[in-house]
Amino acid sequence: MQESINYERKIFDGKSVELYGLIGAGNGVNFYTDKNPVGPGGLAAITLLTGKKNNHFEMNTGLFVGNNQDNNTIHTIPTFSVGYRYQEPQGGGIFRVKVGILEIGFGIDYAF
Repeated sequence: MQESINYERKIFDGKSVELYGLIGAGNGVNFYTDKNPVGPGGLAAITLLTGKKNNHFEMNTGLFVGNNQDNNTIHTIPTFSVGYRYQEPQGGGIFRVKVGILEIGFGIDYAF
């Protein structure tokens, strides 16, 4: 599980596909180990969107790297999700729902 503040920027604009790079900082917990490391860290990811109007299929993959506060070791949490994103082409409000191997989530964002 992770909670983070992210910055996403378009890095490729094709005919029907767009790619975004994402970086962020936040907190993460890895429930798939014995000691459940938790701590601050950073996120890097790539997002693929299909469609050119308001409704998009979204696929995201990345990696959260954090510092375990209990024993000062580094932990990594891979991310992968697919979902739906509503985003107007000229910017404004963004709404998304997603499901992944390690996550289920939703987001309300704003595009500048």
